[in-house]
Amino acid sequence: MSRVPGAFRESTIKKHQVAAIWRGIGLILLVGLTVGAFWLAGYVLDRNLLGPYLPIPIPQNFTVTLAKWLPPLPGKLLVQIGAAILIDIFAYSLLVVLYAIFNPIRRGPKDAGQPRGGRRRRSLVR
Repeated sequence: MSRVPGAFRESTIKKHQVAAIWRGIGLILLVGLTVGAFWLAGYVLDRNLLGPYLPIPIPQNFTVTLAKWLPPLPGKLLVQIGAAILIDIFAYSLLVVLYAIFNPIRRGPKDAGQPRGGRRRRSLVR
Protein backbone atom coordinates (compact mmCIF):
# COMPACT_ATOMS: atom_id res chain seq x y z
CA MET A 1 0.00 0.00 0.00
CA SER A 2 1.29 3.43 -0.92
CA ARG A 3 0.97 6.81 0.74
CA VAL A 4 0.23 8.45 -2.61
CA PRO A 5 -3.40 8.13 -3.69
CA GLY A 6 -4.01 6.39 -7.00
CA ALA A 7 -5.24 9.62 -8.60
CA PHE A 8 -1.80 11.22 -8.25
CA ARG A 9 0.45 8.41 -9.41
CA GLU A 10 2.61 9.01 -12.47
CA SER A 11 0.80 6.32 -14.43
CA THR A 12 -2.52 8.17 -14.14
CA ILE A 13 -1.25 11.71 -14.81
CA LYS A 14 -1.37 12.67 -18.48
CA LYS A 15 1.88 14.17 -19.70
CA HIS A 16 1.32 17.11 -22.02
CA GLN A 17 3.66 16.93 -25.00
CA VAL A 18 4.45 20.02 -27.05
CA ALA A 19 4.21 19.57 -30.81
CA ALA A 20 7.50 19.64 -32.69
CA ILE A 21 6.45 22.61 -34.83
CA TRP A 22 6.06 24.79 -31.71
CA ARG A 23 9.53 23.82 -30.56
CA GLY A 24 10.87 24.94 -33.95
CA ILE A 25 8.96 28.22 -33.77
CA GLY A 26 10.34 28.80 -30.29
CA LEU A 27 13.88 28.20 -31.52
CA ILE A 28 13.39 30.61 -34.42
CA LEU A 29 11.98 33.22 -32.00
CA LEU A 30 14.91 32.76 -29.63
CA VAL A 31 17.52 33.13 -32.37
CA GLY A 32 15.62 36.00 -34.01
CA LEU A 33 15.31 37.93 -30.75
CA THR A 34 19.00 37.47 -29.96
CA VAL A 35 20.26 38.49 -33.42
CA GLY A 36 17.77 41.37 -33.59
CA ALA A 37 18.76 42.66 -30.16
CA PHE A 38 22.46 42.53 -31.08
CA TRP A 39 21.79 44.38 -34.32
CA LEU A 40 19.58 46.99 -32.58
CA ALA A 41 22.19 47.55 -29.86
CA GLY A 42 24.88 48.17 -32.50
CA TYR A 43 22.61 50.55 -34.39
CA VAL A 44 21.74 52.52 -31.24
CA LEU A 45 25.42 52.75 -30.21
CA ASP A 46 26.42 53.99 -33.70
CA ARG A 47 23.60 56.57 -33.73
CA ASN A 48 24.64 57.71 -30.27
CA LEU A 49 28.11 58.54 -31.62
CA LEU A 50 26.69 60.83 -34.30
CA GLY A 51 24.40 62.77 -31.99
CA PRO A 52 24.18 61.69 -28.36
CA TYR A 53 20.54 61.29 -27.43
CA LEU A 54 21.29 59.27 -24.32
CA PRO A 55 22.39 61.38 -21.34
CA ILE A 56 24.75 58.58 -20.27
CA PRO A 57 28.26 58.80 -21.76
CA ILE A 58 28.90 55.45 -23.44
CA PRO A 59 32.59 54.64 -23.92
CA GLN A 60 33.47 53.46 -27.42
CA ASN A 61 37.21 53.16 -28.03
CA PHE A 62 38.71 51.03 -25.27
CA THR A 63 39.98 47.50 -24.88
CA VAL A 64 39.58 44.92 -22.16
CA THR A 65 42.30 42.40 -21.33
CA LEU A 66 40.94 39.35 -19.53
CA ALA A 67 44.22 37.42 -19.36
CA LYS A 68 47.77 38.13 -20.47
CA TRP A 69 47.79 35.27 -22.96
CA LEU A 70 44.45 36.30 -24.56
CA PRO A 71 44.25 39.11 -27.11
CA PRO A 72 42.49 42.24 -25.86
CA LEU A 73 38.77 42.49 -26.62
CA PRO A 74 37.28 45.67 -28.12
CA GLY A 75 35.17 47.54 -25.61
CA LYS A 76 32.46 48.42 -28.11
CA LEU A 77 31.70 44.73 -28.62
CA LEU A 78 31.31 44.18 -24.87
CA VAL A 79 29.05 47.23 -24.51
CA GLN A 80 27.00 46.02 -27.50
CA ILE A 81 26.61 42.54 -25.97
CA GLY A 82 25.50 44.06 -22.66
CA ALA A 83 22.96 46.31 -24.39
CA ALA A 84 21.74 43.35 -26.46
CA ILE A 85 21.11 41.36 -23.28
CA LEU A 86 19.02 44.21 -21.84
CA ILE A 87 17.05 44.61 -25.09
CA ASP A 88 16.52 40.83 -25.23
CA ILE A 89 15.13 40.73 -21.69
CA PHE A 90 12.78 43.63 -22.46
CA ALA A 91 11.59 42.04 -25.73
CA TYR A 92 11.01 38.66 -24.09
CA SER A 93 9.03 40.21 -21.23
CA LEU A 94 6.92 42.09 -23.79
CA LEU A 95 6.23 38.79 -25.59
CA VAL A 96 5.19 37.13 -22.34
CA VAL A 97 2.81 39.96 -21.45
CA LEU A 98 1.24 39.91 -24.93
CA TYR A 99 0.85 36.13 -24.74
CA ALA A 100 -0.85 36.45 -21.35
CA ILE A 101 -3.25 39.08 -22.71
CA PHE A 102 -4.26 37.11 -25.80
CA ASN A 103 -4.30 33.66 -24.11
CA PRO A 104 -5.79 34.02 -20.63
CA ILE A 105 -6.00 31.07 -18.27
CA ARG A 106 -9.15 29.09 -18.90
CA ARG A 107 -10.81 27.37 -15.99
CA GLY A 108 -11.45 23.68 -16.19
CA PRO A 109 -14.61 21.95 -15.00
CA LYS A 110 -13.09 21.19 -11.59
CA ASP A 111 -11.48 24.59 -10.96
CA ALA A 112 -12.92 26.91 -8.35
CA GLY A 113 -14.22 30.33 -9.29
CA GLN A 114 -12.89 33.67 -8.13
CA PRO A 115 -13.63 34.52 -4.51
CA ARG A 116 -16.28 37.17 -4.02
CA GLY A 117 -14.91 40.46 -2.79
CA GLY A 118 -18.16 41.96 -1.45
CA ARG A 119 -18.47 40.03 1.80
CA ARG A 120 -15.55 40.44 4.12
CA ARG A 121 -15.02 38.98 7.53
CA ARG A 122 -15.68 41.41 10.32
CA SER A 123 -13.11 42.05 12.95
CA LEU A 124 -13.40 39.88 16.06
CA VAL A 125 -12.14 42.72 18.27
CA ARG A 126 -14.91 44.76 19.88
